[in-house]
Amino acid sequence: MARRCSFALITVGAVLMFNALGACKLRIKNGAEPDTDNPLACEYSEQCPMHTSPCISAMCLEGSCVHVPAPQAPLPPEDQRKGDCKHLYCDGEGGITSSAARYDLPPSDKNPCTVAVCDVDVPKQDPTDVGSRCGEKGICNGGGLCGVCLPEERRCEKDAVTICDKRGQWTPPQACSPSKPLCSKARCVGVTQMATGAAHACARFEDGSVRCWGANNRGQLGSNGLAGAAGPAWANGFVQYDFGPRHACAARADGTAWCWGANDFGQMGVDTYVSSQAASLVQGLAKVAQLAVGTDHSCALDSAGKVHCWGRNDRGQLGSGKAPTKTLTKTATEQRSAFRPDPQAISGLSDGGKLLLDADHSCVRRGESTLVCWGLTNYALPQSIEPPPPPDPNAAPDAPEPDPALQEAYKEHEAATSRTPTAIAGLGPVVQIGCGDAHSCARLEDGSVKCWGANDKGQLGNGSTRHSFKPVAVAAMKDAAELAVGADFSCVRHKSGNVSCWGANDQGQLGTGSTAASAKAATIATLVKVRALHAGDAFACATLEDLQLMCWGANNHGQLADGTQKPARQPKLVRWR
Repeated sequence: MARRCSFALITVGAVLMFNALGACKLRIKNGAEPDTDNPLACEYSEQCPMHTSPCISAMCLEGSCVHVPAPQAPLPPEDQRKGDCKHLYCDGEGGITSSAARYDLPPSDKNPCTVAVCDVDVPKQDPTDVGSRCGEKGICNGGGLCGVCLPEERRCEKDAVTICDKRGQWTPPQACSPSKPLCSKARCVGVTQMATGAAHACARFEDGSVRCWGANNRGQLGSNGLAGAAGPAWANGFVQYDFGPRHACAARADGTAWCWGANDFGQMGVDTYVSSQAASLVQGLAKVAQLAVGTDHSCALDSAGKVHCWGRNDRGQLGSGKAPTKTLTKTATEQRSAFRPDPQAISGLSDGGKLLLDADHSCVRRGESTLVCWGLTNYALPQSIEPPPPPDPNAAPDAPEPDPALQEAYKEHEAATSRTPTAIAGLGPVVQIGCGDAHSCARLEDGSVKCWGANDKGQLGNGSTRHSFKPVAVAAMKDAAELAVGADFSCVRHKSGNVSCWGANDQGQLGTGSTAASAKAATIATLVKVRALHAGDAFACATLEDLQLMCWGANNHGQLADGTQKPARQPKLVRWR
């Protein structure tokens, strides 16, 4: 290409001409130097020097060199600037103009997390999509950096949460709080539901997982036996639980019932009579609304209000009105003929509202307020009294007469057994019930509590130790918001969030700091802001408003989940890790 010189534009008549600047010194074909005082003389256009602008053409007009605007056309490739996102062309008036050219991409900056693009007519290096791979194990953060994680991503590190920062790097783990102690699915979760058995307990967390601890001699903890509250979570899809001393049952959202643990009386609802740590489907039940578990029997309330029971029945626990065909023996064959592993509907009971089982008896709230119970009703005598021997016709004349007290005790014991649901009189509007080993309590609509049955340890809470077959009021109880009944003690959560207990206290189950029994409700001074209350045989637990879980009482099977087997006379935090 010829050298380009600048010329001053002058007007000669109607012809556009350029006055050459003297410094150009361009040679023409005849080798003569250009005349700096006059326009360059020429014979043909090739003798005229080119303009500096590719959009102005040199031509020979009437013997003189002139520069005129080039026609509209793209600039040749050598005059285009590569990678500037522009396409240059002459505008037909001697000027250069441009248009956006998205194909004229800038060169890569060799960053695996950026890509060269044209932003209209501006070259840029845009970040690649979040999650794009970089390096061997890296991941692009969406900001042009190669990191190890995605910004704002979260993950669990044991019971702590770590967050990915904007650079794509994990921040230091932040431990979960006591109120939300476990990390699951990249967030800390707290307890939403709890259930207690005789000497074990399980807690359900916000993510649906379950942790169990305590006694597991019959597999009642389920899931192949969990070591304790600090063990792995059990994700099983259950939404409701109830626990007996040796077995447990749970319901799923689809209305099916499942049981695990001891099954020597068919209480799991399967006819194998084999105990199992794995949950088994109870056959013949649908639309289960509530489950309740006793010592050796189970019951379910369906969505229609009907009650179905299965398992042991030697004391009328199943409410069927029928005695077992054989008495309890140690042989499996005779056990199977005496008890029912298949759920039995209780005739005439189709409006149940709240179901609760314990020991060898069962109760259900019927309608709005009526409470009916069946099985071995609560009374002051031992629960396993054998009938006195029949008179011996061959007895010697001086043989002692049968013990009248024993005969009377057995008659009273038999009278205390009901094989069909029987209404409990003298209660009033019942909103919650609880059953112990030999006593029961009911929370009434007005906030009062009434109890009946055995009272040798003050478990009726009326200030005495006299047994009562009729409900008696717990002394000075007017604001009960929740009731929890253990084997021979009871507790209430007051509307204020405080807790008070009464009855037996040999394991510190009253939570007062001593082991002295109390026939009146005693407040647990160290326990406040309670939202839920639960009781086992000789221990109790409370869920606080901030979802922390505290337990107290017996701990011989680790039921307090504090890492020891020592009883606690006052509430202690459950250790999750």
